[in-house]
Amino acid sequence: MKVVVNLLFACVFSIVCSHTWAQLSRWEAVRTGDIQTYVSLTEHAFYLEDPTAALNIRQVASPAYAGKFQPVGASNLNAGYTASRYWIRLVLENPTDEVKDYFLEQAYPLIDTVALYEIDEIGNITERLGGDMVPRHLAEVDFRHPVFRLQLAPFERRILYMSFRTEGTMSISLRLWNPEAFLDYVADNQLGFGIYYGIMLVMLLYNLVIFFFLRDRVYLLYVLNIFAIMFFQAEYTGFAFQYFLGELPWLNHRLFPASIAVLAGSGIAFAYRFLGVGQLSKHLKKLFWVLLAVVALEFCLAWLLPHTLSNRVNAASSILMVFVLIGVGIYALQRGVAVAHFFLLAWSFYLLGALMTLFRAFGWLPTNFFTFYSIQIGSALEVILLALGLAYRIDLLRREVAEKERRAREAEEEKARLMQEQNLRLEELVEERTRALEQTNRRLTDSIRYAKRIQEAILPHKEAILRCFHDAFIFFQPRDIVSGDFYWFAETEDRVLVAAVDCTGHGVPGAFMSLIGNTLLNQIVYERGITRPSEILRQLHHEVRTALKQEEGTGSDGMDLALCCFHKELQVIEFAGAYNPLWYVADGEFFEVKGDKMPIGGIRRGIDRHFTNHLIDISRYQNVECFLFSDGFADQFGGPKRRKYMLKRFRETILRASKEFVSAKSQHLFLHKEFEEWRGNENQVDDVLVMGLRVKWEGRYAVQRES
Repeated sequence: MKVVVNLLFACVFSIVCSHTWAQLSRWEAVRTGDIQTYVSLTEHAFYLEDPTAALNIRQVASPAYAGKFQPVGASNLNAGYTASRYWIRLVLENPTDEVKDYFLEQAYPLIDTVALYEIDEIGNITERLGGDMVPRHLAEVDFRHPVFRLQLAPFERRILYMSFRTEGTMSISLRLWNPEAFLDYVADNQLGFGIYYGIMLVMLLYNLVIFFFLRDRVYLLYVLNIFAIMFFQAEYTGFAFQYFLGELPWLNHRLFPASIAVLAGSGIAFAYRFLGVGQLSKHLKKLFWVLLAVVALEFCLAWLLPHTLSNRVNAASSILMVFVLIGVGIYALQRGVAVAHFFLLAWSFYLLGALMTLFRAFGWLPTNFFTFYSIQIGSALEVILLALGLAYRIDLLRREVAEKERRAREAEEEKARLMQEQNLRLEELVEERTRALEQTNRRLTDSIRYAKRIQEAILPHKEAILRCFHDAFIFFQPRDIVSGDFYWFAETEDRVLVAAVDCTGHGVPGAFMSLIGNTLLNQIVYERGITRPSEILRQLHHEVRTALKQEEGTGSDGMDLALCCFHKELQVIEFAGAYNPLWYVADGEFFEVKGDKMPIGGIRRGIDRHFTNHLIDISRYQNVECFLFSDGFADQFGGPKRRKYMLKRFRETILRASKEFVSAKSQHLFLHKEFEEWRGNENQVDDVLVMGLRVKWEGRYAVQRES
């Protein structure tokens, strides 16, 4: 049954074809023969517009549509932007007795789909596809244009149907090539475009190098503009599809309108910098920012809008922007911008090429060498002229720099002369002022040194302290001439009291506090007869607040101290501390007795402070050495990393001094050396006081701690 149906269909198709041949006998066949280069087939072709794009090959090849084909009559059929599908009918005839091979080229790359149909005697249809929406691996010939291979038998007469569908410009230009001539054409074509892209690449790299040397952003923007031109040209001429995006036709399809937006944006950015639009006019500056925003929007819409619409919008707006740039160039020329004439000439050539391309795209100009390649010619001239403009700009900048340097030299010479005169006058004034300052400084220094003598006279003699102990040292190093740290000593019939005191501040203010503290301690011990350390601190706190009127909120000054009471008859030490601790080393073992965490004096009102009284039994030890100190040593900055000395390192240093050095004098020298080596070139940050007291008396005492 199936065989019968096929035979019936073949008979019907033969009748139809005979009828069609009768109608086509009036159409001229293209006699191929021995083609030397190529034959333009379009002017011998017949076309049919299908506005609905609904017809198929069997309908188009039927007798019903044979009379609807119209002769093209030109070497190119340009319908502009259209949604119609165009059908082409060709009749080829080989008048020779040899088999002939040919290449059939559609000489315009931006066609979405090109289909070539061949129908044999029994009605079988062969379809071959090309175009930039067909993956490249399906193309018969690896070329930027759709190309098909044809072979005609001796004396063969063949009818070809072709359909064209695109969302861009409908431009049909068919050429039948001699194979050898086609290969030469491809080689020449590649060479010509290679020269074009070579020029563009050289200009890009040259200006990129200049940018790296001069760091002028205008060269970077020019490099981006050249790259945008190359990007657009690669899309426009089909090279992007042939070499990079052949297997991604959708992406290649969308990149064409996007490349127009990128080209427009880079041109606007370069023009803004090249002409100095920001200095010409605030309104022009706002206009350029608006144009850049429009270009950014067009770039985004290129991926969202229908391809035909985005093509039209981007092409028309880019031409409008070129007119705007030329207008800005004319305005800049009127305002005296020296490089504006290069800019105008360059963009005029580019505008001419772009207009010819646009008019050809809309079908207002025929497709020929000049209209098809006008954008390449215009862009090449634009790049060359703008490069000359940049070179001229460099020359102008060099002249400006030379003129500025000359003026600067003259100004510097005048300035030097004036400076010399002023220096002479200033030297006289400085000498006078220096003498006055030296006198003032001498008076102040003499006063402070006199205050130091007063402070030293009030403080206890070191010899009196050293006489009461088996061995002792006092490392006392004020930051300034006078000190806020001081050591205190008192002796009764059966007790020796020693304190290391750190007053608020240093220098003259600290010295005043030390005088107050020394006087109050003497009053409490000698006049009131109090020798219990905790009670001494309690009364000292009260007296300091009274003396400084701190109950009225007039100040927050005070002092930290460590106070020891050594019993002459008993082997016991009493200790009380305000923040500061007592460290002692007994037979090589280190001990710490912490002070209470509250100072003497301060702004807190109405608080009667009670300090802890520590009792320390030393009867079971052979050698005991006590250390009292302020925070100056531990707070000193220095060392390789310029950090504080810190209490941990200070504790290790004290223990080392006690173990490695027998005499107090050697311990004193060791601590002094350690401090200076740590400080190095750093300034001393605070007064330093360290006391070492070696004690051992006969007596008895039971270990006890009282509060």
